[in-house]
Amino acid sequence: MKYRIEPDPNSIFFHCVEDCNDTMMLTNTNGEILYVNPAWERLYGYSKAEALGKKSNILHSGKHHKSFYDQMWSSISNPKTGYWRGEVVNRTKQGSLVSMLLMITPFKREDGSICGYIGVATDISAQKRLEMVLKQHEILSAVRQFAEGLAHELGTVLAVVRGRAELILSHPNDVKKITDESHTIVKQADRIQELISYLLRFCRSTEPVDIQEIKLKSMIEDFKKHINNRAPHLSIQFQVNFPESFKLIGDQKRIKEILFGFLNNAVDAIEESSVKNKKIKHEITLNAEEIEGEFQIVIQDNGSGIPDENLNKIFQPYFTTKEIGKATGLGLSIASRLAQDMGGRVSVQSESGFGSSFILHLPKNY
Repeated sequence: MKYRIEPDPNSIFFHCVEDCNDTMMLTNTNGEILYVNPAWERLYGYSKAEALGKKSNILHSGKHHKSFYDQMWSSISNPKTGYWRGEVVNRTKQGSLVSMLLMITPFKREDGSICGYIGVATDISAQKRLEMVLKQHEILSAVRQFAEGLAHELGTVLAVVRGRAELILSHPNDVKKITDESHTIVKQADRIQELISYLLRFCRSTEPVDIQEIKLKSMIEDFKKHINNRAPHLSIQFQVNFPESFKLIGDQKRIKEILFGFLNNAVDAIEESSVKNKKIKHEITLNAEEIEGEFQIVIQDNGSGIPDENLNKIFQPYFTTKEIGKATGLGLSIASRLAQDMGGRVSVQSESGFGSSFILHLPKNY
């Protein structure tokens, strides 16, 4: 027998629900809609008569992976939690998308058994649009930084190219000098190509985010090969600490590029520290776990570390402490940008002389 909702029009509680500006929807345990308030009708475009008896998934937008809903209902069904609260993108009857801050809780009979669920949601689409505007301002600020940094980088390279070309012109019969200086010019041309490549990767924001379940274990061999190829002379030990069954949710291509960026930074730091202490055992460790509702992937090294005064700058475009020509200053800013694409962020913990931990934070619920 289905549980029925019979609202009492004389009840003050009924009028509180009916007059509420937030959307409210009640379903039975099968997900069939038992009640919606007028705010729900106004937002989604369905009349109450159209909605009653339909499944709540008529609002699904296709923007969330199945694992998103699995995690949602796992939280609601867990007696220790008993509810779910988070952001969700729904679709109206007309097909437009709306961003909602939603809370779902079960409601029960007198004997304590669950007979349905109530979802209360606030439309945050305007807030999301404002966030997008602010993000565009941040992008423009980054472009200004790019222009300044790129002008400096290209100016340095072109000065080298011009100087070497003038040397060649002044020694037209010196074959060795012409050969040596030509090699330098080719290296500087490669440097310009590298800068352009990084610039395109940083600015390319139109690539869609492909959220899916990812087995981190499948990337480990690629990481090991990358470390060995970058620094075969250092014999760096690469250790991995996370459950074999560990799965995270995100865009595989972006996550892989972020972690490669972290690994490059770790190898550079170890190479720098090895000059000062050649006896130290070189180590890079990858740790992954779920903490406080998010995935955290940590790349830890025992390299040179980062001075305190640079910790707040290292994710800025074109910031680098390395010598001119040895780094673009874009690798970590690209990692930060890619993490933001997935609703996440990057952070760092470091002590100068003792190593660093670069952390990728990703939300469990997309």
